[in-house]
Amino acid sequence: MADDPLGKVVKIPDGVIVEHGTFFAESAKEMLIADREDLDLADLKITSVEEFLADVANEEKTFIVEQAILLCEKLYPHLRSRSSSSNR
Repeated sequence: MADDPLGKVVKIPDGVIVEHGTFFAESAKEMLIADREDLDLADLKITSVEEFLADVANEEKTFIVEQAILLCEKLYPHLRSRSSSSNR
């Protein structure tokens, strides 16, 4: 089991290696902040997931989840067939 940054516990299957993305996300955030003028993003605001979701209406959250599902389906089209074949 591993601690999730949102305070949940995530079960990790045996043999699966999980890389925590916090370091990379923090590095990307620092680079964006440092380069925002050069990127013509002077008004760039970076918030935590918790802050973002607190400011988003429920219908917008539904849209975000739908878009995330679509993105995962397009990036990982093989996952659907793997999950359905593992249920047999």
